[in-house]
Amino acid sequence: MIRRILDRGNLEAAKWLRYTIGDDTIRSWLLTANGGGLDPHKLRFWGLILDLPEAKVDTWVEAARKTHWQGRRAG
Repeated sequence: MIRRILDRGNLEAAKWLRYTIGDDTIRSWLLTANGGGLDPHKLRFWGLILDLPEAKVDTWVEAARKTHWQGRRAG
């Protein structure tokens, strides 16, 4: 549920999630899930909103970019 809302939810869904489970739980989930498979833009956004360690977010963003471009090999 957390990943789906952070990844695809609108502003109202994000507000609901933050109100329902709190920023600490979301922060903990992202840290435990190593970014939870979110795309780079969303990782940066939530990193800022939740005051996540910048070095961790940088690592997740780099991994997400590599995964994204590996799937786009020319045929």
